[in-house]
Amino acid sequence: RIRSELSAGEPTAFVAFGLVVLNAALGDLDEAFRWTELEPHHAWLPWLRVMHWADPLRRDPRYQDLLRRLDLPASSRPVLAAR
Repeated sequence: RIRSELSAGEPTAFVAFGLVVLNAALGDLDEAFRWTELEPHHAWLPWLRVMHWADPLRRDPRYQDLLRRLDLPASSRPVLAAR
């Protein structure tokens, strides 16, 4: 329900990034990658390289295409949150 509410209407760049995160967490990689295309130069997209929640995206072949589009080097190791 949350996903459908966020997807309704004209999403902002921040909503689009949130939907990348949410869809990746839900395992819906097609939708996650679709939302990266809505705002292809969002300032937070480079964080996909290091955030642990993006692991499912990094395992997908489309991830390397995304890095090329963003003109970023290959992935770094994920960052673990402080405990």
